[in-house]
Amino acid sequence: MCHHLPEAVEQACARRPQVMTSDVQLTSGTGPAAVATIRRRLGMIPVLFVSGTPVACGAMPSPDVVFCKPFDRADLAAAFRKILGDLPAVGCMRACG
Repeated sequence: MCHHLPEAVEQACARRPQVMTSDVQLTSGTGPAAVATIRRRLGMIPVLFVSGTPVACGAMPSPDVVFCKPFDRADLAAAFRKILGDLPAVGCMRACG
């Protein structure tokens, strides 16, 4: 878990993740900026954004997903499985209100 953009980039470059989770707001920087930097260095890695302000994520490529806070843990787990190719894309995520 990282709270700062440079730390997130450093850790991802040290060990390339299969999937990333990110909030929009970090203590320093933003989640979307960290994700963009990591992707420029490592290529496409799917992301699950978890945010109280989902519109701040902007447009995202598939298979990225945005979860609104509060969220159900089972839905989050199902989204991880979907991104990793273990589940069909049917009914695993709630719509943001």
